[in-house]
Amino acid sequence: MARKPRAGKRRVEGVWQVDSGTARVLADPARDGAYVLEVNDVPSSHVVLGAPRVLEFEYMQWIAALLRPLPLADAHIVHLGGAACSLARWAADVWPSSRNTVVEIDGALSRLVREVFDIPASVRSVVGEARTITHSLAEGSVDVLIRDVFAGPVTPHHLTTVEYFRACRRVLVPGGLYLANCGDRGDCRRPGRSWRV
Repeated sequence: MARKPRAGKRRVEGVWQVDSGTARVLADPARDGAYVLEVNDVPSSHVVLGAPRVLEFEYMQWIAALLRPLPLADAHIVHLGGAACSLARWAADVWPSSRNTVVEIDGALSRLVREVFDIPASVRSVVGEARTITHSLAEGSVDVLIRDVFAGPVTPHHLTTVEYFRACRRVLVPGGLYLANCGDRGDCRRPGRSWRV
């Protein structure tokens, strides 16, 4: 089995001012060429340069496991919330003919990520607010819609309304898929047992 080439020794650590505050890129000491992007001190993405199929965050692994068996070779996948484009990098590598659109509200962060990480040219970045962009998409134009948008630790309220979900349904093709990263805490409990998302 052929191994993918290892990422070079380029270091991309640093702190930058972005539109929403501060972005920090930290080296992952456990792996060469791996970095964590923090936005306002919140870990937002994990990237391994040269290895887009490596997904460190568990919720991204779950999304990838769900999507991988699907016939998405020519799909339009819209990622609401971009950070370092980890899922878009993964999808573009798994399905090179897919179209991946990443919506990021922070224009400076979007530009920084393109400068620092190896985002494929086929991944299109759109600077804008997730709900506004969703409403602007053409009817039946999206195969997979992934919502990964947070204001601090919570999903913004306007992305949880009936009107927002109607817009999502309108833009999805028949049988299209909507996926959402919903924040949780380790202390959430169900009667009789603890659980963690």
